[in-house]
Amino acid sequence: MDEQEYKLALDEQVVKYLEIRHKHTYFIITAAIVVLAFVINFASANNLLSSLDVIPLLFILIGALASLSVAGIALWSLSYDNYSYQIHLRYLHQSKGWEDLKGKQKIYWKKVNKRASKLRNSAFTLLIIGVFSNTLFLTYQLYSQGANKMHHYGEDSTEIISHQDYFEILFTNKVTEQKIRMTIPRVGSRENASGGLTIEDIRTISGQINDVLRSNLGEN
Repeated sequence: MDEQEYKLALDEQVVKYLEIRHKHTYFIITAAIVVLAFVINFASANNLLSSLDVIPLLFILIGALASLSVAGIALWSLSYDNYSYQIHLRYLHQSKGWEDLKGKQKIYWKKVNKRASKLRNSAFTLLIIGVFSNTLFLTYQLYSQGANKMHHYGEDSTEIISHQDYFEILFTNKVTEQKIRMTIPRVGSRENASGGLTIEDIRTISGQINDVLRSNLGEN
């Protein structure tokens, strides 16, 4: 293998190494965002965001901040990787190898690579913190008041039936399967007697009533 072939082979290895680092970076970002999205969706679906205690609120805030920071820092590290590769290409076109570079050039290039590595390690550390904090949030909710309150009543066990003159809401206890039935007239329920209710109004009302049922009837 002559010198030119050696440089081409070396450049190919650099490209493959850069691809691996890019995939690693995208994996870190995806993992952070997926975990955060799952936790927020869980909290939103079970109406937890408006009634969080201090401890779970702290957990979810730390998890959210850590996960969002992961994305920013990981992309920052990716920009340094790309810049390092640009330096590599510039010296490659100048037919310069590592041994041909001056002291300051080597120090600067090392600094760029070191910064990319530190940022990537920081992103990975924040990913661990975010996953751990989000796990603590889920655990706290499942094994404290959240588990009991969410278990008995919820939007997934509530049925809204639309009749000509009124709406009928059926709240079903998930454990006993007993039903709480409520009827609300379409017209006349508001302070303004002529104001009518829509299906969206009823969904809002049923959600609020579910909160009350979970709070007062959710304990075993």
